[in-house]
Amino acid sequence: MSLRRRAATLALQIALGFLVATAVPVVVLRWVPPLTSSIMLQREIRARLAGKRAFVLRHHWVPLRQISPELAIAVVTAEDQKFPVHSGFDWDSIGDAITEG
Repeated sequence: MSLRRRAATLALQIALGFLVATAVPVVVLRWVPPLTSSIMLQREIRARLAGKRAFVLRHHWVPLRQISPELAIAVVTAEDQKFPVHSGFDWDSIGDAITEG
């Protein structure tokens, strides 16, 4: 097998691996509640840094159908203010993160 063909095969395998590695968690989280969230981690870290060793964050996951539509929109908006106007990827914010990172 030529070097060019091996490189193309490797590139395809990497691309497919990346696709699977990103798609599988999304599919799993469709039915399985997440173990934590970023805000939960922030609160845990803040409590530990403040010396609160007995800190316990209590939470109860609620199905989307059990909360008001307005609350669902507010939750999504808290994460991504441009969600209603983009196609799933906020390319402007991604570009900003790349140039600032």
